[in-house]
Amino acid sequence: MKKIWGWVKDHWVPVVCCALIVIALPLAFFFSQRWGSAVHSKQEKAAGDLLTKLTSASKVNYAVPSVVPGVPALEQTAEPNEQRTAFFKAQKDAIVGAASGVLSSAEKFNRRNHTLIMEDIFPDPERGQDIDSLTLDFAERIVGRVSPTGVVVRPSVYQKLFDSINAGPPADPVRLATMLEDRRLREIEKIKGPDTGRTLTKEEEAQLAKALVDARLAEYQRRARELSVYASMDSLPSTADAREGSWVPRTMPTSPPKVWECFAWQFDYWVIDDLLAAVGRANTGPDGRLTDVERSVVKRVEKIKLDDAGFYEKEGITQARRGGGDEEPAAAEVVASETDEVKPDFKESLTGRTAAPVNKANGVYDIRRAEMTVIVSSARLPQLLSAISSTNFMTVLDCDMTEVSVWGDLAQGYYYGNEHVTRATLTIETVWLRSLTKPLMPHDVRVQLNIADEQKSEGEKPAGEGEGKGPA
Repeated sequence: MKKIWGWVKDHWVPVVCCALIVIALPLAFFFSQRWGSAVHSKQEKAAGDLLTKLTSASKVNYAVPSVVPGVPALEQTAEPNEQRTAFFKAQKDAIVGAASGVLSSAEKFNRRNHTLIMEDIFPDPERGQDIDSLTLDFAERIVGRVSPTGVVVRPSVYQKLFDSINAGPPADPVRLATMLEDRRLREIEKIKGPDTGRTLTKEEEAQLAKALVDARLAEYQRRARELSVYASMDSLPSTADAREGSWVPRTMPTSPPKVWECFAWQFDYWVIDDLLAAVGRANTGPDGRLTDVERSVVKRVEKIKLDDAGFYEKEGITQARRGGGDEEPAAAEVVASETDEVKPDFKESLTGRTAAPVNKANGVYDIRRAEMTVIVSSARLPQLLSAISSTNFMTVLDCDMTEVSVWGDLAQGYYYGNEHVTRATLTIETVWLRSLTKPLMPHDVRVQLNIADEQKSEGEKPAGEGEGKGPA
């Protein structure tokens, strides 16, 4: 052992080198393994990334958009080829085309044949125009103008609506009274003959009374044959309805109305136009002509009431419209969306439809509710309900029926014929696409609905805003 230890001492350099070699071999193997694994992982990841990029670059995401809210689009990621590309393009074009066609048809149906009462006033008059003169002219077109001698110089636009469905009041009571008095005097002369000084007997008085009753009834029947339905300006919302909703002015305002007030009256006009058009549709016979009262489904339009146009419910606009102030309406708190799904809320409406002021986020459509009370054929009431839904986007939410005092109405000149009639009070929900009404909305209405004035440059006020004439 001493000899070995001595030899190691004499030859320590070779011994140390051998020991280092022995130790280095496993260490080198260990570290080479770890380094090789790291290099392998790094290179594998780099190769994987390149493969992913290559694979992604070689595939296309095909999609067919969904036009139904809540239904996801149809998507597929695959290698592109002409057949697949052509198929998805054809499907997309078909769906987008169909959706566009539906929207176009909906707008056409909703627009119907509605016209503006007056041009060059909506959405806002051009700068330099006399806004007061424009709004007063607008009001006169609604009210109409009659000369001091009683001649109609400018008929109300509403009278034109009544004329379009051959509507009018019953026989003129003043004219009828004059006619019956003439008839009474003639009958008395005929009965007395040469003996003008004698008094009529009871039998002669009864005979005269019957003749006058028959003459009155004949006049009522003659008037009923002239008309298709009894209706007049008295059937429209009046100032008495202002607390509950909208109203149609009967006399010229004492001061020029605001532009937004004119727009409100314009909107009311469209709604009433649809309601009366539905009555006319119900009263149209198989030959395409309006029937007379006795054969009509709707005999009489007693009353029409309208809500106060949801977006006028703010204190500023509502009070200004009713004569209680002229404050500018405050801006809406919620942005109205034109693309988001309008989710139904059946707590607020039987149909689930909601709009301002209940749902200010609905930028797709507005809702106007109306109440129309009519005297209608009991058996043919469904024809009126069908006519309402086929005239425009209108839905009957409720129908209350009460008995009609036929003899009481006849005493006022309303002759309904021999058909059984009932008084029906219909609650009707009307829908108006914002794509049609929005371009006509004045600045104040847009502020109320938080809609941008797209036709105005930033910082520019619409004509009439601020000092001077027009909206303050």
